[in-house]
Amino acid sequence: REKIADFFGLSESENLVFTKNCTEALNIVLMSIGSEGGHIIISDLEHNSVLRPLFELKKQGKADFSVAEVFESEPERTVESFKKHIRKDTKLIAATGASNVFGIKLPVKKLAKLACENGIMLLVDMAQTAGTMKMDMDETGVDFVCAPGHKGLLGPMGTGILAAKKPEFLKPHLFGGTGTYSLF
Repeated sequence: REKIADFFGLSESENLVFTKNCTEALNIVLMSIGSEGGHIIISDLEHNSVLRPLFELKKQGKADFSVAEVFESEPERTVESFKKHIRKDTKLIAATGASNVFGIKLPVKKLAKLACENGIMLLVDMAQTAGTMKMDMDETGVDFVCAPGHKGLLGPMGTGILAAKKPEFLKPHLFGGTGTYSLF
């Protein structure tokens, strides 16, 4: 846990959890934040692991989302596209580090700055970039990183990570196990 937290520039290793894959990690963040209502901005390059939870939240009437256009090799234009979608109730920007279809990298540092300036959290889906793109969460201000273990991290299938600078916004999604207060 400490080595992986250090690898992603997360100073609090207790805020890193292991998941069964990147999809589960993404769902934890999206469903936790989206279940409280509000608005989420995503890119037009997002994977179904981001889209499907958001469509479910919208169907349930819990959260709304907008899709920002990504302009290849034009980071400033891409950031402006995200900026145009910011609303008073925007809580989160969820963006892939790079598209699994086109290989287009998003300007993560610039999106982190935009999010920070507007009091919005940033989730980066590093399914395609973990292990190949440097991430320093403490330096950039990225709030959540989700990644699979089996791709660029060269770990086994069926593993994933969720690194959170703001774990207080996350809700448990599984209950049970050992403990002393079973009746509460």
